[in-house]
Amino acid sequence: MKTKLPARDAEGRGVTPPLEITGTEPLSAEQLASLSFFAGLPAKLLEQIAPHTMVSRFAAGERLLEQGALADRFYVLLSGRVAVEYRLPGATLTVEELGPGEAVGFSWIFTPEKLHFTIRALEPVTAVFCYGTLLQAECERAPRLGFELMRRTGEVMLHRLEALAEKQAAEARRLEESTWHPGDEHGASSGQKESRHFSFSDAAALE
Repeated sequence: MKTKLPARDAEGRGVTPPLEITGTEPLSAEQLASLSFFAGLPAKLLEQIAPHTMVSRFAAGERLLEQGALADRFYVLLSGRVAVEYRLPGATLTVEELGPGEAVGFSWIFTPEKLHFTIRALEPVTAVFCYGTLLQAECERAPRLGFELMRRTGEVMLHRLEALAEKQAAEARRLEESTWHPGDEHGASSGQKESRHFSFSDAAALE
């Protein structure tokens, strides 16, 4: 089975012809350079990453990553779409949906190495698997590689936390509206709703 990988240069412009990935063998430095997440990295650094990669495929509904499980890998999507989900007691928030070119799964960078999100395939997905645990060792030997990966993963994680905050705020508003009634003992006298604040610390405490 071959997967078409749209090639891109360092500026993100399309390059023809598209690359083809066959089987599950490690990607080459050239193939990694075509992915926006790795764009701009020197060939020497890409050559350090390449041996720790392979192509993985997932059926619709299958989980690429599971919240709370050991974090030892990340993925860069080649095709298909996934949902980023955050589990709370009694509810699961869909934080966002991602498609080709997006990267997921960076909890392996920090201790304890536990996944903070579930990544679920919404349709058949092909992705580049990157072995985070082995890349940590590479980063210790090559600080420049560590800096470049941290810079890229930091941008992804900041965006994901912002998306989660928005979803949590929306869920807090929904719960407030569904549980408050104009005649209840907290709001009847003033005609105003009782404020309910929902934060990251609340979510952690609930777990």
